[in-house]
Amino acid sequence: MKQNILKLLIISLLFPFSSCHDFEELNTDPNNPPYTPGEPSNVDGSGIDIDYELSEDEIRELTDAVNSVGSIFKNFTYEGLYNDYQITTNLTHDIYASYFANNSSGFHEDSPTYGYKDDWSKRRWEHFYDDRTASEYSHLIKTFHFVDKEKYKNVFYLTRIYYAFLMSMQTDTYGDIPTDFYVKGLLPTDLNVKYTAQKEVYKIMFTLLDQALKNIDPQDSKQFVFDPSDDRAFEGDIYKWLRFANTLRLRLALRISNVDPAWAREEGKAALKNPYGLMQGNADNMRTVPKHAPTAEGGDDDGGSENLYALMSFDWKGIVMSKDMELAYYNQSSILDPRCEILWWRPSPINDLQNGIESGKAFAGLRIGDPDILGDQAVEYYSVVRTLKTINSKNTKVF
Repeated sequence: MKQNILKLLIISLLFPFSSCHDFEELNTDPNNPPYTPGEPSNVDGSGIDIDYELSEDEIRELTDAVNSVGSIFKNFTYEGLYNDYQITTNLTHDIYASYFANNSSGFHEDSPTYGYKDDWSKRRWEHFYDDRTASEYSHLIKTFHFVDKEKYKNVFYLTRIYYAFLMSMQTDTYGDIPTDFYVKGLLPTDLNVKYTAQKEVYKIMFTLLDQALKNIDPQDSKQFVFDPSDDRAFEGDIYKWLRFANTLRLRLALRISNVDPAWAREEGKAALKNPYGLMQGNADNMRTVPKHAPTAEGGDDDGGSENLYALMSFDWKGIVMSKDMELAYYNQSSILDPRCEILWWRPSPINDLQNGIESGKAFAGLRIGDPDILGDQAVEYYSVVRTLKTINSKNTKVF
């Protein structure tokens, strides 16, 4: 079902101008990088290293489009998690895991009540393989490797760190997934794509992270550095990327600790002993600043994918706390789990919540599949996501 996940890349015509924020980059569609790859023949799709060559014409195309890497990386690190999040994750996986319950009558007969929705499921595969992998990731690593391998060494490995992060979500959701060719920046030569066993996928992710941690040199002043506005994750802070890589490595080690304790111990020790250390606090968090946020706050002062949980829950009232979460918050300990008051509003009138005022009611969740669809009135009976800021009166958007 998920074998037909390939599509051709589209050539974008670029203008050869430059400025302090390159004109070419500003006029590049990040969803369609300005390069159409010719796939090398007789290449072994296994492994992760770039062990193939490109033609002079292909390298020239990459060189001519090198100023677009910032905008492509920006989209890569932004849409990696956001793309169609409502239908690819929230109305499916989030509800299956009982994090939320559906409060939208339009979705009641679909995935929120365990009805299979093929279009929603395949969209996640399309975004990971067609958009993130074949389009953005492939363009970035080929540019960095073939245009100037030494100058772009750090950002080559930053791209691989983020790809390992996206791959971890894909395999932890679906198990075995295709990796041959893709991780090397190529498209498979056969539409009957081979699926890689999850154990091997984990080996690939650990290797990607290990290579990055060993090769990135944050003190090399000759390295290309992304403009802070193009690095949606850490604003170009290499040390934060390295701490993230170590933390991701430790997280993945914990994931395999029950099935292969010795392997998990080996990877965990490597993460803990690495001199760059682990993420230390909120300042090290990978950011998800919405595009509509002001530029001073890391956004684009433009429309786009917003703070999705805030929109889906607080603004649209489409999802509310699940009954399972309510019971977990109240019954796992003799006291209310303190995370509950940070993440959720108590049931209250919407006008009060918009002004940061909540009732003294107990937090309440809706049973998954319950037909008690209340629309806007749901916030008076069930808990919705607590937002960092209330609705902006000018733009009626949620931060």
